[in-house]
Amino acid sequence: MTTEAAVTSFVPERPAGVTLDGCSLFHIWNHAVRRQRTTAQANESPVRTLLSPDAFLMTNLVPQDAPHPLYSSQFTELCKQFLLDHMLDVSVDPNDPRVTSPGGLPASTLAANDVVFRKDSQGKITVNDNPVKEVETLSDGTVIYTIDNILFDYRQQIQEAFEKLMEEEASNYPLEGPPF
Repeated sequence: MTTEAAVTSFVPERPAGVTLDGCSLFHIWNHAVRRQRTTAQANESPVRTLLSPDAFLMTNLVPQDAPHPLYSSQFTELCKQFLLDHMLDVSVDPNDPRVTSPGGLPASTLAANDVVFRKDSQGKITVNDNPVKEVETLSDGTVIYTIDNILFDYRQQIQEAFEKLMEEEASNYPLEGPPF
């Protein structure tokens, strides 16, 4: 397995086997694909491994009654990069012996950032030192790793985008709050 991945400029189509039950990225992924409306391009780079943050983490990225930057047209690029950095175009088998090697099994996301899969002597898997809560292999061979964190610095980027949305929202209501 090479650590080089083709950099993708679009969000690939969601494999049919990736459902809401198994993937916290389900709704954001569907939204991003609909927004770009390029299904011909989307089929060029199928996702073989998905690094899905825990559903609780995804649900609580921003307050649930507030605008979400990953659904905002203002932050389309952030949404795309967030998704691509949680996708790989190679299937990473959790039983691959390289995962237990000292250096782990290196790979690249569709956004060309490096990730390393490791398994310790107790069989616990990590991705970039983030614990894996569950691994599921779908019938089409897609492997979903549910991780107990959000990769790279996206939590901070999403928080900053959220704050910008809230500032803009507040400027639309000069009396400090939306009319009820």
